[in-house]
Amino acid sequence: MISVIIPVYNVESYLTKCLESIVNQSSFFDYEVLLIDDGSSDGSGSICDTFCKNNPEKIRVFHKTNGGLSDARNFGLQRCRGDFVCFIDSDDFVSSDFLLNLSVAQSETGADIVVGFAYDVDSRSRIIKEPNLPSEVFLCSGIEASRLLNKGAYSYLMTAWGKLFKANLFVNKKFPFGLYHEDEAVAQTIYLKADKVFFSTNVNYYYMQRAGSITGLKCNKRDLDYLETILIRGNDACDMEFFEFVDINMDQFLSNFLRIKNKELNLSERKRMNDLYLDFRSLYKRRKKYGKLSGSLKQIIALLIFNKSVNICSLLVKR
Repeated sequence: MISVIIPVYNVESYLTKCLESIVNQSSFFDYEVLLIDDGSSDGSGSICDTFCKNNPEKIRVFHKTNGGLSDARNFGLQRCRGDFVCFIDSDDFVSSDFLLNLSVAQSETGADIVVGFAYDVDSRSRIIKEPNLPSEVFLCSGIEASRLLNKGAYSYLMTAWGKLFKANLFVNKKFPFGLYHEDEAVAQTIYLKADKVFFSTNVNYYYMQRAGSITGLKCNKRDLDYLETILIRGNDACDMEFFEFVDINMDQFLSNFLRIKNKELNLSERKRMNDLYLDFRSLYKRRKKYGKLSGSLKQIIALLIFNKSVNICSLLVKR
């Protein structure tokens, strides 16, 4: 059985389309839907209740106090009954053969993770961007998929939504509470835990692109949360002794640390940057115990040594 986890928070304008799309799956019936109403203050909770009343054999609704997207997903993971799990964001929608295609791909390949792809759509459900599809379907190891993820070949790999996962991949690994980029904090770890990952060429998911940009000259919580998610990935990789990925993550941290450091920072942001750097130093010390660093990481450290405006290498250049 597939457990479909849908966190819900103040999306009454989009929720009906989302739920109709998952309820109206054709030719596949072995699934349950967990609607996690995360303290919505609009009509979203009532919409969830209505769908549950009309589809009691498929849908379970949980109303909880607001804890954010990660908390809602973790809540669902603790209560799902399926051997496989799938996440859908409540402002997105899926095709009628979404679950069927995922299930067939998994049964034919024995994959721990099945990766499909998504269209980006606007608020009127019009396609505004098509996915970067592989030229053909392929099956690879979790390590190979993690390399693709970190190369940015398929940025869609970073997202939790729209894929099929073996539920046991999330044992002892939850989404981090209170952080933006929560998907990116867990994606690498989940792929590294998988034996086989299948890439299909099906496009059965429709991802809602909201208006507004979060980039700019000023630092914001998303910037700092991103640094923290990189450290989460690096520490997980170190725990699992995948040192190739520890080096990749440390490289990513340093590059982004410098980028964010040049933004406008207030006092609390500077303090958190300092704390994150101290956490990076701890990861670096852990990593050094296991041997030499990768060449790319050595290069970025060498560049930093000659940047007098960055006091970040005092630890790294010591032997």
